[in-house]
Amino acid sequence: MLLQSFFKSWHSYRSLSRSLRFATIWRLAAIPVAIAASACPGRAILVTNISGFGIPVITTNFDPIPVDTLSPGPLLFTASNGGTIRFESTSSSSVVNYNGGYGFSSNGNWGNLPMAGLNESSGYMDFTFINGPVSGVGGFLNWPPNTHNPDEMYIAALDGLGNVLETYGLNFSTGGGTNSGLDYFIQRSTADTATLRLGDSYVSITNFTFDATPVPGPLPVFGAAAAFGYSRTLRKRIANSKAVPVFSPIV
Repeated sequence: MLLQSFFKSWHSYRSLSRSLRFATIWRLAAIPVAIAASACPGRAILVTNISGFGIPVITTNFDPIPVDTLSPGPLLFTASNGGTIRFESTSSSSVVNYNGGYGFSSNGNWGNLPMAGLNESSGYMDFTFINGPVSGVGGFLNWPPNTHNPDEMYIAALDGLGNVLETYGLNFSTGGGTNSGLDYFIQRSTADTATLRLGDSYVSITNFTFDATPVPGPLPVFGAAAAFGYSRTLRKRIANSKAVPVFSPIV
């Protein structure tokens, strides 16, 4: 039906004035661009103030994993919405649902916080959503600036095949103190984040947070609708132009 509409419009194209022909060419050329743009998923933004960002999120601890667990996983914990997250680490020294003291050198220390920590100078921790990908994920993070190259510290969002969708470096100073840190939250425009990855050097997370709000994916139909709408407008303009001599200006 869409092609039929365009053919009818194009059949009368030669009856248009030169200026209207030129405008028509540009408008038609823009239609594939609109369709392509509507089919491309957006990029992500990095949020460092989750509470002030104004999105509905789910924050969870690491229950029912036993308190002060030392393990590389895999271990499962649940969120308040019933979702299940799998914890895995490259380090056998990693801690999860840990409430004891954990130091971050000049960035202070944590205590009495349910947290997960790499507890190793290199490697990473993965948090994978068993019930399907989400559009945003992160938490309250800290790391020890004096123990590792900050260029190697990162937070990353991975898709279901393990491909990195987004990655950001962790290079911040809290000025010390107890239970200090910074929110790091990767928010994407589509629900395609299957795993949160944190590395390197003793990086830790508490207040594990994710955005479970359904986000519509790319909608190419918008581009098609724009094309169809313009074809109808074009036919109307063609019909109106038939009463105008070809040498007359069209405003």
